[in-house]
Amino acid sequence: MIANESVDYLLRMKKRGVACKLDLEKAYDHVNWSCLLSILRQMNFGYTWIDGSIFSRMLMKAEKLGWIKGMHFGRFGDNRVTVSHILYADDTLLFCEAEKEQILYLKGVLQVFEVVTGLRTNLAKSSIFSINADNTVEELATILGCKVEKFPTIYLGLPLGARKNDQNMWQGVLDRCANKLVPWKKQYLSMGG
Repeated sequence: MIANESVDYLLRMKKRGVACKLDLEKAYDHVNWSCLLSILRQMNFGYTWIDGSIFSRMLMKAEKLGWIKGMHFGRFGDNRVTVSHILYADDTLLFCEAEKEQILYLKGVLQVFEVVTGLRTNLAKSSIFSINADNTVEELATILGCKVEKFPTIYLGLPLGARKNDQNMWQGVLDRCANKLVPWKKQYLSMGG
């Protein structure tokens, strides 16, 4: 839902940028375990704590250095709200400005991440989406080595970039919720009242 609200806000506010939906290989298929465990030990985490935090930290460092600039979503008090990435397991959504330099830096971060962890980004299965940047998205996709797609799409099983009142796009979500409620109703509602 956060991802959809973010894309919806950017489109409505006519902000210019791109969203990249990255396909990371499954973590347990190709992990450089010695490197990963070494990094986790240096960060004072136990051996059982493994998730996308290494990739997230790399992206935050790239953002701090100004290599990648996340998208601004307004203010919270005195602070600007900026989102550069949303990670859930191996599903990754990145937001950045539609600038050639930022895509080159992003490609570099992905390459370093692969070398360090052994996890490869499958760019042939990854996509880039224009957020009010239709004139440059093809060039940016070529640089990154991924395909161009258009909103709406599906991210984590939910519509991304869909209009809130688009009944057809949201019907699948409503049907899945209704199907989950049927067994629950049968289990907890008695015919006796």
